This record gives sequence, structure tokens and C-alpha cells, in this order.
Amino acid sequence: MIFGIYYPNFFNLKLSIQLLCNMIKQIPVLIFLILCTCCKTKDYTPEEYAKEILIFGNGGGFSGATVEYTLLSNGQLFMEGSRSGPRVQLGRVKSKRTNQLFKTYHQFRFDTLEVDDPGNMYFYLKMQNNEGDHKILWGGQENVPKALKTYYANLIQIIKSKDY
Repeated sequence: MIFGIYYPNFFNLKLSIQLLCNMIKQIPVLIFLILCTCCKTKDYTPEEYAKEILIFGNGGGFSGATVEYTLLSNGQLFMEGSRSGPRVQLGRVKSKRTNQLFKTYHQFRFDTLEVDDPGNMYFYLKMQNNEGDHKILWGGQENVPKALKTYYANLIQIIKSKDY
């Protein structure tokens, strides 16, 4: 009570200090929100993207329909096909999974594999990078490595599961 008589602003000062402390506690949240809005990854089209691009798809058969998927090394995933119309972006594959897919492509040295044997139904992988384009096309009678078929199946599984 003595403080209230002699120092009438004491309680206002205490309230101001409490408000200031509460505001300081909110600074990390504010910084987080600013970083989230500033660090949005830029979207590209495959035509303007300058880094590695993995293109894969299939076609043929009775209907002759084709479908092609394009995965940019930044994770953007696109689809186009004879039945689905113009290319659309499906979403983004998680960074860790994207890095693993590109790393595996190089580890299995698919870029040195020479296969050009389409059949009635055909499948393909195409890598575009600063060294040029490399395409693997199979479906005919030629034997292709099991690792290639497994890799392709994993790519299609990502699409089907919509786990990007």
C-alpha cells in the first residue's frame, strides 16, 4: 500500500513488464512465421528447369495410350498423357525420396545402359542433365536388368500411392 501511495505508477510498471515479457516469448514464433513465408521453394516448368530431370512413362498396347511423368530434382512431379490431356503438376515428392531416386539412378549406372527395344507395350526412363539426355526404352524381347524393372516399379508405386 505504501508503494501505491508514493508510487502510483508502480502497478502500471509491473503490468508493463509482464506484457513486455509475454511479447518477448512470442518472438521465436514470429521469426518462424517469417522464415516460413520467405523460404518458399520456387516452382518451375520442366522446360525452364536447368538441373536434373527424370522422365519416365509407358505406352502402347491395344489403345496406344501413353502416360509420362516428369520428376525435377527439386521434387516437383508432373504428369501428361494421351488420355489425361496437357501436363499438370501432381505435387512435390519429399526431398529425401527425390534425392534417393536420383542417387539410385546414378548408383545403378542406368546412364550407361543402352537399351532401345520397344515392344507392343513399352516402358522408358529418360534422364536430362547438363551432360545431355539418356533414354532407356524396353518392352520387347530384349532382357533388361532386374534392377531397372524394380526401379521403374518403385517410381510407379510412388505415383499410385500419392505419397509425395
